[in-house]
Amino acid sequence: MNNISRMKVGPLKDHDSAEFLMMWVLANTVGLLVGRWIGGQIIGILWPFPQLPPNTFINAIITNPVLRVIVVGITTGALIGILEWLVFRLFGFHVNWKWVASSTLACAAFPTLGQIMFSFEAVSIVTILGGVTLGVAQWLILRRIVNRASWWILPTAVTSAFLFGSITPNPYNEPFILFAGMIVGGVTGVVLLHLLKHPLYRSEIPFDQAHGGQ
Repeated sequence: MNNISRMKVGPLKDHDSAEFLMMWVLANTVGLLVGRWIGGQIIGILWPFPQLPPNTFINAIITNPVLRVIVVGITTGALIGILEWLVFRLFGFHVNWKWVASSTLACAAFPTLGQIMFSFEAVSIVTILGGVTLGVAQWLILRRIVNRASWWILPTAVTSAFLFGSITPNPYNEPFILFAGMIVGGVTGVVLLHLLKHPLYRSEIPFDQAHGGQ
C-alpha cells in the first residue's frame, strides 16, 4: 500500500474510547475548577478584601468585575486548552498551540463581554456567538486531522453557556462548576470520539499541510 492511501493518523480504537472520554471530561472539569481557583488566587493578590473583625458579615461589593473576569477567563481557558491538548497528544493526535490560544482568548473575551451587558438577551447572544467562534477556531485545527470536523462547532456552541457562565468574578467554587465541567467535557467528548474515529486519509490532506504547513 503506497503513502497516498495510508492514513495521516490511525483512527481512535474502540477499546480506547472509554479512556479517552474519561480523560477529556477530566480535562474540562479539572481545568475549569483549578483554572478558576488559580484566577481567584491572582485576584486575591491584585484586589485583596479588607481585613474584618471575627464573626463580621457584610455584603461584599466586588470591585473591578470586568478585570476579574478577564483574569479568571485567561487562567481557566489556558488550563482547559493545555489539558485538552495533552489528551490529544496522549492518544496520538497532534494539534498545535492554536488550540490552547483559541480556548484562552475565547474564555477571556466572551465572558467579559457578557459581564458588561445589562440584559439577559444580550448576554445570551454573546454566549452563543462566543461558542460558535470558539468552535470555528478549533474546527480550523481539527479539519487538518479528521473528516467532518465542522460537527465540532455545534457541541461547542451548545455547551458555551455552561463554560462561559462558569467564568465569573465570584471567588467561590459553587457546586455548579463541577457539573458544568462534566457537561462540557461529556457533550464535546462524545462528538470528538466520533470524529477521531474517522481521520483524514493522506490523499485528502491539502498540499501545504501534507508538506508541513500549518
